[in-house]
Amino acid sequence: MCICALTKTSFQTNVNMNFYFLAQITVQLVATLVLGGIKDMCVNYMCMYRLYDDKGRLNTDPISGLHCKSVHLCFFEYQQSDNSVRLPFGLAFNITSFQRFRVDLKLVPKMKLVASVQIPFLKFQSIASRYGSHRTFIKTLLDFARNNNFDGLSLKFLNLYDTVDVDRVSLASLLTNFRKWIATDATNRSLPRLTLSHILTAQQNMLKESASINFFHRFMDYTILAAMDMALSVDYPTHNAPLTGSTNNVVSSLRHWLSNNDTRRKLFLGIPLYGILYNLTDSQLNSDVGATIISARKVCYFRQNTNVTFSFDTKEQVPFMNHSQFWLGYENRLSLELKVSLMIQSKLAGVAVFYVNDDDVSGYFCKEGVFPFMRYVYMACLNMNYYATG
Repeated sequence: MCICALTKTSFQTNVNMNFYFLAQITVQLVATLVLGGIKDMCVNYMCMYRLYDDKGRLNTDPISGLHCKSVHLCFFEYQQSDNSVRLPFGLAFNITSFQRFRVDLKLVPKMKLVASVQIPFLKFQSIASRYGSHRTFIKTLLDFARNNNFDGLSLKFLNLYDTVDVDRVSLASLLTNFRKWIATDATNRSLPRLTLSHILTAQQNMLKESASINFFHRFMDYTILAAMDMALSVDYPTHNAPLTGSTNNVVSSLRHWLSNNDTRRKLFLGIPLYGILYNLTDSQLNSDVGATIISARKVCYFRQNTNVTFSFDTKEQVPFMNHSQFWLGYENRLSLELKVSLMIQSKLAGVAVFYVNDDDVSGYFCKEGVFPFMRYVYMACLNMNYYATG
């Protein structure tokens, strides 16, 4: 059961908005009690946290005050730093980062902490092909997780879709051993079992090209389908995470996944908080640079430009803004609510938000209180799941 406790810092927009949200929650709690017992009113809500910014600097954004049931610390880039514990297979862990997170987590003791590690797929397959490497690889990750009090491990395979020859026999052996040793580890330590998951891109063309769409999922406790980055490879204005309409979109990618997997209760829909910016070279929306990732709080900064034209793409169900010098596609409250609605209608396990760091952590840029976009997603989960189950 998920008890949705509302913290004071979550709603610092204004008194009227505070009253509205609190009144809404009160009505829903009373309604569910009248209907016969408190139901699971909020879905699983995961928060992805990028450990380093785009310049390789350690992020210091807080995680207390969030409504996440778990936080994934993403070791995707800049894994090597001056204050790191070096591990085999190219992994590293920043001690300063960990210590700060543990301080934050004391304020939210029920929040789970997951280590998300990016591993080149060819390296992973090479490890799998040598049975003698299985134990070393698995023990390294298990000890890393246990020694630092993580609750789970999440794998993201780099260049998975570029791999033609996939040795499924060796991979199955490695992943089977991984699950077996996770269970043995929990028994030997008398601790809860670590979760094992992976992150998969939602670009439909990649899903179709991948022969591994079903393979990895059956070994995992859950899969995160990252419904974003659908336009980073093109040099003309295209939305980051269109719900419908374009060749690559969230609905078609999810439909393709569900047609190959019936275990939707193990699937989380990844939702981006960031947008993509194209610097324009002419009035025909041509760009010679390509896409640049823009955080949600920077989107608020761009919105303050008086020469910007705001629009909502009704075909692709996402907002964008035009300027003579740039085009910016992003997420707003409506587009996030539409994605949450898709998740609930599809009866998935929950949502995973990419990334906490991209929100307006301080409340300075958007003037809507701290974590406004996270709040949009949380409230959408709360409200829609209530009506879906109530």
